[in-house]
Amino acid sequence: MMQFADPFCFLALLNWRDNNHAAALTIGAGGRRLLTTEYVLTELADAMAVRTKRRAFVDLFRSINVDADIEIISATPELFAAGIQLYAD
Repeated sequence: MMQFADPFCFLALLNWRDNNHAAALTIGAGGRRLLTTEYVLTELADAMAVRTKRRAFVDLFRSINVDADIEIISATPELFAAGIQLYAD
């Protein structure tokens, strides 16, 4: 089974004071794989753009980029157009 990880999931995972931190720690448990997108990672990088948080983003990105249990869907013009269409509907 695959589970989608959005920016809020990653932010909760990184912040032990976040109300959803404990739940975020269970993401991927029990053999579940994670699915995210380059769009999600771009939004996460923006949320962590303060200089003191950039290293945490870079470290997280490097670790998930090589994790076989996390699939990152690449950003493409077609995917972006499909997302806009979903938004419009």
